[in-house]
Amino acid sequence: MLAEIGINIEIERRLHDHARGQGFPAPTYDDQFAVLDQRIAARRHSRLQLRRVGARASSGKTIDDILLGQTEIVPGRTEAAYQFALNFCSDSYTLELGIEHWRAALPAGVPFVL
Repeated sequence: MLAEIGINIEIERRLHDHARGQGFPAPTYDDQFAVLDQRIAARRHSRLQLRRVGARASSGKTIDDILLGQTEIVPGRTEAAYQFALNFCSDSYTLELGIEHWRAALPAGVPFVL
C-alpha cells in the first residue's frame, strides 16, 4: 500500500530530514483498516498487521504497524489517524505506520456525529 501511494523509505527520510528537521510536524493521515493480527511487544506496545479497507482500499497488501504504549485490543475494523514511521532493525530500515489515534470503524452508511 505504501508504494502504491508514493511513499517509500527514501521519501520518508527526506520528509523527516528537511521538513520535520525544521520544526514542522509530521503529516497525519486517516484511513480504515482491517486488523489481521495483533501481538504484544515488550509487554507495553502492540504490533499490528493491517489491510486497508473501504473506498481507498488497495490491492490487499498488508501493512505493519506499532502502537506505542498500548496493549488494548484493537477492533477488527478500525478507523485510524497515523503517520509514517521508519523502523531501524538488523541494519536496515522498514517503513511502517505509526497510529496516533484509533476507534472502531462505523458500519457503512452510519454518519459520524460529534
